[in-house]
Amino acid sequence: MIIDIPPGVRKDPEVNFVGKIGRLSSQIERSGVKKVIFISATSVYEDMDSLPVYSEEDLANGTAENSKQLKGAEEILKNSEAFETSIIRFGGLIGPGRHPVNYLSGKIDLKDAEGPVNLIHLEDCIGIIEATIEKEAWPYTFNAVAPDHPTRKDYYSKIAEEKGLASMTFDNNLVSKGKVISSKELQKKLRYEFLHDIWH
Repeated sequence: MIIDIPPGVRKDPEVNFVGKIGRLSSQIERSGVKKVIFISATSVYEDMDSLPVYSEEDLANGTAENSKQLKGAEEILKNSEAFETSIIRFGGLIGPGRHPVNYLSGKIDLKDAEGPVNLIHLEDCIGIIEATIEKEAWPYTFNAVAPDHPTRKDYYSKIAEEKGLASMTFDNNLVSKGKVISSKELQKKLRYEFLHDIWH
């Protein structure tokens, strides 16, 4: 069973995503399903001005409500004795018709100019899910982010130019926060080679 449900904290700050996953977990236990993939996000790791590098071995330390809800949901599923769960924490999604630059185009004084980007192409998302199933990688936690981590300023400025979009400006006076997400466990356990870099 693949669970890919966003917490929905932005739309409803009072949402109890952990409770929803708890109820779903109970249903899965009764269903006889033995293997679960839960799609999580790299937002479970905290952005810092030291720009840390996080791997799967690092504690999920995010303090935002969205992060807490995802971490709680992960724990509920991992702790079930009735089925095994692998967690896949995807970075920001890019792909046909979807790219963060579309939302940033034309904006001014954006923050975190020197913060690294952590993105992944849709086809790699699908490929990693398939590889987890095919190689029976249970129960693991994988970070799923393409290997390139240019700064937000360099990356989005270049992509906006290539796409013919309005440029954006960054506030260089603010201290940048961010993180680099390493997918070393995924590449080691699944022997997965990314299909796309983030530039194309």
